[in-house]
Amino acid sequence: ITATGAEPLDDWRPDHAGKAGVDPEQQLALTKFFDEVTWSRAYKITATSGPITFSGTLAGQYCSNAEAGGECRPLLPPFKYDLTVEIAPSTPMPTDAVASAPAAPYEQLIIPTRPKRDGPKPDAVRYRVWLEPTTAVQGEPVRLHVTATHEAGWHTYATTQPK
Repeated sequence: ITATGAEPLDDWRPDHAGKAGVDPEQQLALTKFFDEVTWSRAYKITATSGPITFSGTLAGQYCSNAEAGGECRPLLPPFKYDLTVEIAPSTPMPTDAVASAPAAPYEQLIIPTRPKRDGPKPDAVRYRVWLEPTTAVQGEPVRLHVTATHEAGWHTYATTQPK
């Protein structure tokens, strides 16, 4: 992740504990997340003006349980995202100015597709990458979130695991 105008305050953290286990094919200890999981990381705003941008790549894979076919699908190519959060003005803006200001792209939805005969079809997972709050204040934190939502029988895990 490249952050312009912000520096990380902590490490990536899931919103709940996953299911620990060992991948039999890779012989690697993994923590799997079913249904939905949100990873987040706090950043401190260091810029005094202009938009704060976050650019990154979403890489990894999602897998089905044996009952759902027992296959893993990597995110290939990895999905790129670019998000922006605006710096809050030091003095309040008039209400009509706020209403007419363009919305910053602080959220992105990523839906992988699989090729099919009759055209690409949405896959078994959806990703949402977003920032909150949508307006930043210098010296205050913003949080970058990545949510994976899976169809029944599917799960994900980080392809880079803590040692």
